[in-house]
Amino acid sequence: MNRNGLNLVIVDDDQHDYEFLSRMLEGFDLPLKTIWLKDGEEVIDYLEKMASFRDQNSYKNVFIMDINLPKVNGLELIKIIKNHCNAKESFVIMLSGSMSKSDLETAEKNGSDYFLKKPFGKREIDEFSNSLFSKLSSLIEVS
Repeated sequence: MNRNGLNLVIVDDDQHDYEFLSRMLEGFDLPLKTIWLKDGEEVIDYLEKMASFRDQNSYKNVFIMDINLPKVNGLELIKIIKNHCNAKESFVIMLSGSMSKSDLETAEKNGSDYFLKKPFGKREIDEFSNSLFSKLSSLIEVS
């Protein structure tokens, strides 16, 4: 079956978090291409180059971002992504170690499409994995 996939832009300054997420994504039977960016400035540089990436394939862009990032925090970065001419149609998933009501509200107000709490412990990891797989699968089906 030939289907579209996703360009996943993982934005996290913590290498362990990136490796955890990357290993999880490798276990998903989905057409995914991933790139790792470590801070908001790298995301802004990536956005400037996105037009040429977009011409290379029909994959939908999905940003999976930590809220706490150096240089430009994730909550501000959502607005930049959602207002950038090369990324307006991108889907943004925010990750946070907490489910702070103010973070949730700000993320939603700034244009975040989905919010996941970083998992701690086996049960939370399973729930996180299932939620992420379900969301990414649904994005592929509607692509």
